[in-house]
Amino acid sequence: MSTKLIPLGGGGSSVINNYYEEVVDSTGFVDPTDSQISFDDGTRTFTIEPTEDSFVFYAFGNRYEKTSAETEQIDDVDGLWYIYYDIDGVLGSSQDLWDLSTQVPVATILWSSGTGTVDNNQDKTKPSKFVNIYVIGVSVPSVLTDEQVALLHVVAGSETVELNKRLPYSIAKCGTAPTGSIAFDILINGVSKGSINFAASETTATFTWNNKVTLNPGDLVKIVGPSTADVTLADVAITLEGIRI
Repeated sequence: MSTKLIPLGGGGSSVINNYYEEVVDSTGFVDPTDSQISFDDGTRTFTIEPTEDSFVFYAFGNRYEKTSAETEQIDDVDGLWYIYYDIDGVLGSSQDLWDLSTQVPVATILWSSGTGTVDNNQDKTKPSKFVNIYVIGVSVPSVLTDEQVALLHVVAGSETVELNKRLPYSIAKCGTAPTGSIAFDILINGVSKGSINFAASETTATFTWNNKVTLNPGDLVKIVGPSTADVTLADVAITLEGIRI
């Protein structure tokens, strides 16, 4: 699905907002690095927990987001144990090989003589088409003016969007580098949430977020240039990428 919007201010080019829905049978971890695993030999307890706020996986089209640690205790029986999430998002274990029609692989534990060796297997399945991405893009040709509005964008759809989780994929560049360091303010409903920062003589910017940034349908995203425009900065292009949750 694609919608085309014209920015209200800033004189930039059109904004393209592309987003796609995941297929109904999506299965697997969206980003395995969002979680970490461990195993306690003394209690034979496996633990999976978020590395930051949460981790997300799909089980045959069902979306599950875990915000705290979850555990599974294996029996004191030597051999290879298979840790998995079932179709209801419940953590489980078995010495039978995963049934990939009903289970999402998480890890294996080789239990022998009171010691367990754990291996991460979250990449055994992946969402078959997890491209549930929200993209906001804008370009501002020529030299900017003081406090120029580079973007006004109303969030579309029916789901919330997290910008932080796709931060490595957001990008801002310029055709002509600024003479000094400058920053564009990113505001959500009039509240500053972060900035786009161009260092002097650099054509690629960095992003700074003040905190976790979540967009809701109908929210107004605004990007504003510095109060005093840089005399050389020109032809700015900005793309923000978020993930629908």
